[in-house]
Amino acid sequence: MSRGSATKPGPGAADFASYVAALAAELSRMAREHRLGTLAYLLDVTRMEARSLSETTGEPDTPLS
Repeated sequence: MSRGSATKPGPGAADFASYVAALAAELSRMAREHRLGTLAYLLDVTRMEARSLSETTGEPDTPLS
């Protein structure tokens, strides 16, 4: 994957981002159960970003870099 390109997400990107959000939510829950607060926090940030991307229909606001 080319991280420097500012192209539109490919077909299925929203579905994939939604899947990542669901996985991150479950992993965050598991991390909290094991008292891994920092890991849970980072997974929550991942979940929020993935959810945001799954709801975006256009080009991301900032290029991936």
